[in-house]
Amino acid sequence: MTRRRPRSLRARITAGALLVVVVAALCAAAFLLVQVLQQRMTAQIDSSLVANADFVTRAIRSGEALPQQGPTDLYVQFVTRDGRVLGASSSARGLPALATARDATSDRIRSFHSPRVGDLRVLARPSPSGGAVTLVVARSSSSVARVRSSIARVLALMLAVGGVLLGVLIWVVVGRARRPVDEMRRTVDAIGEHDLGRRVGKPGTDDELDRLAEARSSTRGATAVPSR
Repeated sequence: MTRRRPRSLRARITAGALLVVVVAALCAAAFLLVQVLQQRMTAQIDSSLVANADFVTRAIRSGEALPQQGPTDLYVQFVTRDGRVLGASSSARGLPALATARDATSDRIRSFHSPRVGDLRVLARPSPSGGAVTLVVARSSSSVARVRSSIARVLALMLAVGGVLLGVLIWVVVGRARRPVDEMRRTVDAIGEHDLGRRVGKPGTDDELDRLAEARSSTRGATAVPSR
């Protein structure tokens, strides 16, 4: 029969600490996942927004008429320098100006919240028709917020459940680890000066505590032998 390798109290404590570190790492990874997913979805919206703006620009330069109907999440406006909307696509009709001439100085896409249509990604650039008119093209980004909120709720639920389970596991592990220590302490406290031959019972954990009990019992046994 092969000799069973004794268990180590240090190994169990290390495993518990490692479990806590792993849970913390998973939480950080989940947060990073949400951020990366949000960036990827926003990048896709921005890419389609630039393509839409390029299409409108080419259509105006070639003298082609813009389509009357388009995607319901696409908003096109022609805004004057003083903020008036000269024209708009069917989905953008009735909306206030989503950008100003100042926003057209750079080709940067920005986020904007409209009380009527929600979160948007907006691109403003000078209109090719001239006349100090700004071309504003926007797309809805509400899907990004919905997906982010859904994933965040799922991760929060998993974190809460995992935290409760981890707390129960630590409570049980610590309780089981302390039980033999408390029993050894009570035995040592019960040993009086005239009862030095009493042995400290092995807790049966097959680890450092068992070896400590053997060493203490051997020491007490040697002390109890009267000298001749």
